[in-house]
Amino acid sequence: SVRLEQERQAEEQRQAELQAQAPGDTVDVCVYIDRAMDFKTTLAVRRGAPAREAKQRLAEEDPTGQLRAEDIIFVDSSHRELGDDEQITQSVEFDLKTASM
Repeated sequence: SVRLEQERQAEEQRQAELQAQAPGDTVDVCVYIDRAMDFKTTLAVRRGAPAREAKQRLAEEDPTGQLRAEDIIFVDSSHRELGDDEQITQSVEFDLKTASM
């Protein structure tokens, strides 16, 4: 029935969320500050974390203290900008772009 299917899908969603929150379940986010110079940093973030979380970590680790999370834009290999609420579910590489660039 439709109700059973909805319940099954809801349970699958709950299980996926629990797995995303499992301690120690992290993925690597490689952020290229300057790809041409191979200048990059790698962050370990929890699987399923929103991009906003990785941006906050990157800003916190900025040695100059000038980078703000709200100014960070992650650009994927297809040149698409990642939204703040998009989940990071696997190890991935991004190019760094900032609002001032």
